[in-house]
Amino acid sequence: MNRDLDLGIRSSAQKIYSEMYITLKYFAIRILKSEEIAEDVIQDMWLKIWTKKPSFENKPQLKSYLYQALRNTALNHIRQSNTQNLFIDQVLISELEENMYDEMIEFETLALINNALDQLSNSAKRVYEEKLNGKKYKEIAKDLDISINTVKTHITNSNQFLRKKLLPYVS
Repeated sequence: MNRDLDLGIRSSAQKIYSEMYITLKYFAIRILKSEEIAEDVIQDMWLKIWTKKPSFENKPQLKSYLYQALRNTALNHIRQSNTQNLFIDQVLISELEENMYDEMIEFETLALINNALDQLSNSAKRVYEEKLNGKKYKEIAKDLDISINTVKTHITNSNQFLRKKLLPYVS
């Protein structure tokens, strides 16, 4: 029975690792300014988490936990490093700590928006992306060889779809 439980936890951990690795890696690279060091720090963080074996059931809290754990592991790495080229200066570490939460929110928000945009039909997505790039309805219609009413319909339907998809994430 314990073996089955351990396999379930391991499976959950591997799934979360696969889902979150790229996002966590970019987050760590922004802190450490080195892809190689970021990968090492992520491995250290997962090892620490695995020894604690937290519950992998509450995904929103787990994501916050992972970002916080990665931030702390990265900052510990910076503090422990004897290399003068890394961020030893306390002012940089202070600024880093202040901006981490905002960057975490930005990463998550962009991922959610991109995921929602990917769920639009190809034509609706193309129209919506043109609108996001600042084009007017008339320009979009001309560029895509469709009517202005079709552009308006795509934008309206896309806005409704995105609101519906993103509403659960707005506090």
